[in-house]
Amino acid sequence: MYKAELYFRVFTHDGHATLFKELTLPFVPFPGLHIYTSARDLEGGKVAEVAWIAPEERFVCRLQDDDWSRDKRGSLEDATRFWQEMGWHKKP
Repeated sequence: MYKAELYFRVFTHDGHATLFKELTLPFVPFPGLHIYTSARDLEGGKVAEVAWIAPEERFVCRLQDDDWSRDKRGSLEDATRFWQEMGWHKKP
């Protein structure tokens, strides 16, 4: 099993934030992999980059960004709340 931190940026018309989630994978993550982190996660996230953090013995995976600004779906607060309800955490 492999420890991994997933993160992505969400962009809205009024700002942006970085969100992350930690999980354990049964295999080494790789660019291009789609990861669905829960049964409610219908879109999943596509891994863009993977890094191995040797001292911590874990992977860090950057997912493709989520751009809410194109269709004006909501504010940064709306986007953050949506992803937090899916188990993601906002980076300080």
